Amino acid sequence: MKLDIEQIQKQYEESKGWRELKKYAFVIGTLGLGALYLWATTSIINKGEIGLRRNSRGEMILLPPGRHSNFPWETYPVEPQSLSKKEIYLGPYKIISVETGYIAKTLNKGALEILNEGQHILTDASHVFDRFFSVKQETKQLEAVTAYTKDNVGLTLHADVRYKIKAPEIAISQIDDIDNSIKQIAEINISQIVSHHNLADFAPVTSIGEGQGQGNGICQVITELTEEITKKLSQLGINLLNIGITSWRINDQVLAHELAQGAVIKSQVQSKKHIAELDANVKEISTNSEVNRILALADGEAKAIKIKGEAFIQLAKDFGNNHVAQSLFSQSQQIGMVQSANNPSLNFHQPLVGVNQHLFSL
Repeated sequence: MKLDIEQIQKQYEESKGWRELKKYAFVIGTLGLGALYLWATTSIINKGEIGLRRNSRGEMILLPPGRHSNFPWETYPVEPQSLSKKEIYLGPYKIISVETGYIAKTLNKGALEILNEGQHILTDASHVFDRFFSVKQETKQLEAVTAYTKDNVGLTLHADVRYKIKAPEIAISQIDDIDNSIKQIAEINISQIVSHHNLADFAPVTSIGEGQGQGNGICQVITELTEEITKKLSQLGINLLNIGITSWRINDQVLAHELAQGAVIKSQVQSKKHIAELDANVKEISTNSEVNRILALADGEAKAIKIKGEAFIQLAKDFGNNHVAQSLFSQSQQIGMVQSANNPSLNFHQPLVGVNQHLFSL
């Protein structure tokens, strides 16, 4: 066949448009499939979560909430984690959330480092989180403590202790388990303080049988106990707020029963004595009131007699200075004497009496 260059050129030109169309279609299809692949393989991190991705250079990148593309050269080594967790581990990263009233103990290349309230990111693999510690007021109930008094009486005591960590670095650096250490210190000191006292020092006899520690004696024991434990805990960076003995009892039941019987008898005696004293006080008050009433009446009568006497004295003085009155008085006395004789031959006129009365009134 004869080679016809012109014919070949003509055919190529006629099919050029179709060829370009297929090329563009392939490119568009390829890009579309690539975009669809990328969209299908994206990772979604929801609100309140955090993710991690390794890029082409091997670097770890923390990802916030949202949609993140996943190229073939990038990987997601861990699943997204909720930020509500106290401890989040994302590859080499550690996110520690410290709540209010707590601290976190961490070791940064072996050195103690305290994390305060808030969220902290530990980016170094040698920075290790240990545990959380409470710096709020804490109350711990102690185990039952068996101790012996100075006079060798066995007691079982129940107590609780309330404290607060005031120097976290000092406390954590010296104590591994703070709660158990405080309990042990309190229990040991309770045994020691009890051994320094006799049974009678704990409470009056009326309350020893019950063993509830409500007497004045137990207050002194608690005071000594508080002073001793405060001194030891302050050296550890811990502030003792209060320690209380909630109850105590005598282990020897026979001794406890005898003391209870004696306490009941003494209580009855004291009760009767108290009632007798009240009766005596009432009678004394009644007697004093009667005496005071009689004295008040006597004093009133004395004053009345004194006033009457003074009045008669004054009348006598006035009468002694009036000669007309004296004369009339003398006549009236004579008339009275005659009248008292009951002599029918004597007759007195009434007007004279009226005149005498008038003159006497002068």
